[in-house]
Amino acid sequence: MANSSKFLASLPLIPFAIVVFVHLISSLGPWMEPIQAACKNPELAAQQGIRTIYTDVAPIDGFLCWIVPFFQESLKTPAAFVVHCYLYTVANTYFGLAAMEGSRASLSKTIISWVPLFGLIGQFIGISVAVPLLWIPLYAYKSSRLPTPNHAVLPARALAIPISLLIGAVSVEYNILFPSSPRAQQNAVALFQPCVAFPTIIAFVLTPLFNFVTPSSLSRRTAARTAYASIALANLAIHVYLLAYAREHQVDWAALRSLLDVPSAIVSSSRTFANSIEQGQTLCSHFLFVDTIVLALSLVYWVALESGVVPAVLTLLASFVVGPGAALPAYAIWREGELENVEKKDV
Repeated sequence: MANSSKFLASLPLIPFAIVVFVHLISSLGPWMEPIQAACKNPELAAQQGIRTIYTDVAPIDGFLCWIVPFFQESLKTPAAFVVHCYLYTVANTYFGLAAMEGSRASLSKTIISWVPLFGLIGQFIGISVAVPLLWIPLYAYKSSRLPTPNHAVLPARALAIPISLLIGAVSVEYNILFPSSPRAQQNAVALFQPCVAFPTIIAFVLTPLFNFVTPSSLSRRTAARTAYASIALANLAIHVYLLAYAREHQVDWAALRSLLDVPSAIVSSSRTFANSIEQGQTLCSHFLFVDTIVLALSLVYWVALESGVVPAVLTLLASFVVGPGAALPAYAIWREGELENVEKKDV
């Protein structure tokens, strides 16, 4: 797609993201209002088993007081667990893509390299809102203004990206999904809020160390492909695990569809809940389910902006087979070859 048209084509994502944000916040409202009221009343919070003290810093504890129960509610049913895991695979893929793009020579000194900023914003408004609202339009704008794009990424930096994701994000996510105790899960969720910044910091530390062990014969394209391949294979393994988990726990399409049937300011629904427990679990899980779907579709849209409709359609179809967390980095592997061909033609 031509540079100027690429940026213009990204602009419809902005109102789309705003609609998604309104839907997510309004759908979660019936659960959030009583939780936030309890967080302001320590006695009421204690009666409901809500933890109010994490850091002894009031603004931070006020946020964690409701966000931690939100994560815990979204993990209490098998269907919600599956959704939660898929969100992590897609989100980690995005952070890998964003880190790689922000490390390219032409973009490394632009806002595109500020991956922790987009991640932290995503923690407050939803990653599915932050990516189409901010990252994709900004990426399209910045990349379209490059007179002579230089897509090179240092091999050590490329190889550090998946390792930094494993250490800084996946390790925390694992402790949320498989906690040793409820208290440990609460601590993991609290740590997860700023951990979107950890991979960038870790990659910054690892890059000079990897410089000493990276073979000089390793090309930049091969390093980038290796990084993407490791992300794809890890997410593919998770996808296979989740298919087996869903079969064992009888998570079918009906169970997943029930998580989508939730009323909001955007979507009308006659859905009623048997009790507040069912309502809380459904509303929190719905938020993350929509988060997963919208984030995956937004990244497929980015594929269309970068490479055209055919690669985007193929990536979308592959997502249904191997999961979006594997399909998207597989596309990125192919794209590295396309970028290399373009640079050869420009020489």
